[in-house]
Amino acid sequence: MPTPRRLAAIAASTAVIASGLITPALVAPATAVPARPAASVAAQASRATSYRVVPATKGTFTFRARLLHQGVKASGDDTAWLPTAWQPVECGARTPALPAFARLRASRVIASSGPEHGELEGVLQFRTTAAARQFVSQVTSASRRCDGVVTSGTKTRRTESRVAGAWAQGVALRSWVQIKVDGRYRTVPGADATLVVRKGNRVAVAATGAEYLGDAWRTPAVRAELLKAVNYTAKAM
Repeated sequence: MPTPRRLAAIAASTAVIASGLITPALVAPATAVPARPAASVAAQASRATSYRVVPATKGTFTFRARLLHQGVKASGDDTAWLPTAWQPVECGARTPALPAFARLRASRVIASSGPEHGELEGVLQFRTTAAARQFVSQVTSASRRCDGVVTSGTKTRRTESRVAGAWAQGVALRSWVQIKVDGRYRTVPGADATLVVRKGNRVAVAATGAEYLGDAWRTPAVRAELLKAVNYTAKAM
């Protein structure tokens, strides 16, 4: 059986990043954000129309949408909270589409990153309550379908659970990585957690990704951080 030290060395050498609800870009080292070339913007728009990516900004909200870290500037090694597109679930060619995006009226998503972590907050408004309800159901189903997908020798495990609160629907989606050692997959640092809650046709999102080991939602500080962010947004929804 490999020792903890050997597992840590293998994890470091493979530079594993959880391919979950936080995109690799959000957990990359914090650097100045370069201007996106026109080709990149066009590619993002193309992905958005495939109903897999939420645009950083879209449409006009019919209420005073707000995010806890809106406008927060860079501090130390952490970048400023800036607009970013969000892909709720990613597992390569098997990534399911989310048809509810066809009824997305408005979106605002921001994110910040540091050397080994990333955070994201978002607020979405759908044209109908039914579409918002479908979105929460679809993203939960998509996460389940992506559980256990292996990419370049790295397996991503996923799970979810309901979260009660001042909302009609709430779900915590999590993913973490495993690498194969001596013929067996073993959990190594690299995980994320995303909290998605719905009130009527409005959805609040908060996510974090870092060098957590296994299910990040089991960490009290992670739960507290995500609940604080979604409660702030949900109170205005």
